[in-house]
Amino acid sequence: MGKWANTFNPALHQRFVITIMAFFANLICYSMRGTFSLALVQMVAHVPPTDSDSVQEDKDMCPPPATKTSDPTYTQGEFEWDSTTEGQILSSFYYGYLVTQIPSGYLAGFIGAKVLFAIGIGATGVFTLLAPVAARSWDGPAALSGIRALAGLSQGICFPLLPAIFGRWAPPQERTLMLSVAAAGTQAGTVLGNIICGYIGSGYGWEYMFYLFGAIGLAFVIPWMLFVFDSPEHHPHITAMERSYIISSIGAPAMGNQASKVPWRAVVRSMPFWSLIVVCWCSDWGFYTLLSDVPLYLRDVLHFSLTNNAIMSSIPYIVMWFVIVFLSPVGDYIITHQKMTVTNFRKTATVLGLVIPGIFLLLIPVVGCDPAGIIALLAMAIGMTGISTLGFRVNFNDISPSHAGLLYAICNTISTITGIIGPTVAGVLTVGDEAHRISAWYKVFIIAAALYFMAAIFYAFFASGQLQNWDNRTGKTFSKNRIAPETAELLEGAVRPLPGEGMARRKSSVTPWIPPTPDSQPVIAMDGTLEIRQERRRSSLAAANQQQQRRRSSMAANHLAEFQALHALGQIPPATSLNSILPVPTEDTPLATIPEDSTAVNM
Repeated sequence: MGKWANTFNPALHQRFVITIMAFFANLICYSMRGTFSLALVQMVAHVPPTDSDSVQEDKDMCPPPATKTSDPTYTQGEFEWDSTTEGQILSSFYYGYLVTQIPSGYLAGFIGAKVLFAIGIGATGVFTLLAPVAARSWDGPAALSGIRALAGLSQGICFPLLPAIFGRWAPPQERTLMLSVAAAGTQAGTVLGNIICGYIGSGYGWEYMFYLFGAIGLAFVIPWMLFVFDSPEHHPHITAMERSYIISSIGAPAMGNQASKVPWRAVVRSMPFWSLIVVCWCSDWGFYTLLSDVPLYLRDVLHFSLTNNAIMSSIPYIVMWFVIVFLSPVGDYIITHQKMTVTNFRKTATVLGLVIPGIFLLLIPVVGCDPAGIIALLAMAIGMTGISTLGFRVNFNDISPSHAGLLYAICNTISTITGIIGPTVAGVLTVGDEAHRISAWYKVFIIAAALYFMAAIFYAFFASGQLQNWDNRTGKTFSKNRIAPETAELLEGAVRPLPGEGMARRKSSVTPWIPPTPDSQPVIAMDGTLEIRQERRRSSLAAANQQQQRRRSSMAANHLAEFQALHALGQIPPATSLNSILPVPTEDTPLATIPEDSTAVNM
């Protein structure tokens, strides 16, 4: 941040308020999503194999402790559903989740991400509250699957909107930290949800898990609407200095409505974008499968009670949270101080965050039935994927801040298919007595590890951390043949009308901001509004004049060299001067005038 960090109180930085709100939004969303996985542990009747002698002799099965049959939260479930039905219920969330992400990312440019997100998280809370009623209806599995699909439909609205918001709020030098802290809310939500659900289920019953987190999701709409705004231009309490810092760092491309101007042909041909599709699909297979099925694995293989299951299921996500939180500042330091290029850093973080977890997944059968060893390996397998959060999860804003929300929505929609397939495949591989066998679950882990390795290779070859040339970078008010892009961007802001002026505003709801120069500070009018029109236009015209001066000087030098060459060849009479055939502009040649009267500026 440099000198900006010393200009105003960091505690009042609104971009960090946005980051904190995004953290809690992810926390609540994942708490509601994870409630279903842990609730099934208590909802469904489950009794370990009754033939204890065969279990003791079968080394592919872990014997249950003798005290396990006395645990009512473990054996006396309300519903008699097999593992296939459980897999269908868990995967039903992603049928709805699949539908709304691309429309949500597209509509964010027109309606605004703030309002859409409030609708999504509020609706998710309502459907979570209705889950117990659906489960106890005449066709419980179908009704619960339907409610869970509606919850997925609602939550699918939410997640593409956060990259869209950060595309307007996160300066490049702070992007890794801000997006990673927000993403850490997913792990915090999983941990908090598991622990609270474990204690609530044991003390009050599984239905109160849904009541608690559904109510929290619905209530979160209020602080979200109060503290979150779509862009710095829309925020009523942000300081002029912070607004200038953000928008001058990001630039105008990410600040406007670009949803209708996506260069689809170039996007489809972009290998960096395809690398994100591949890595999202493969990594989400492992993420969704482990998120949904680890509680079932601990119940069926290691025979954990509900409370122990909740605590042990949380440990991997605690590790992931610490990995993200502690490595995010390191990532920003490496990029800011140019220790690595953005491309190399994203690739390194992603490859490490996939290869290391894959290796630990393959080691799980080695420890047999040792609970401590299995939990340690799961903690490393799931926790180390947090490294990849600093890589490909942030990469959308690197390659195209203007379209980050929509591109994320496309990738997340495609990868959501794994949320349907992964738990279903796990349910089929562990149906019946296979649910208690180590070898059956090892097949689940092998598939996830293989996809991790494949994604790491593909991303290492084709990913990029550079802004792509198909991203909308400059305004189109001025011809690029006459004025350099950076000058056009300055003048684009200089001619932008303020509210009440006669010129028509562009379709975007956000006005590009030209930061004030040190010798041209904003003037506060008597009515409290910020009057910087004259200062902005003076600065913009001065910058345009300097740019034109440089271009004219370069053209003059080229003309002089050409004249001398033709003169040497005898194609121009000896007495002819350059000025007689092409006047050369001097330093005193006026290029544009800057009116003195601030009320009479008209370009």
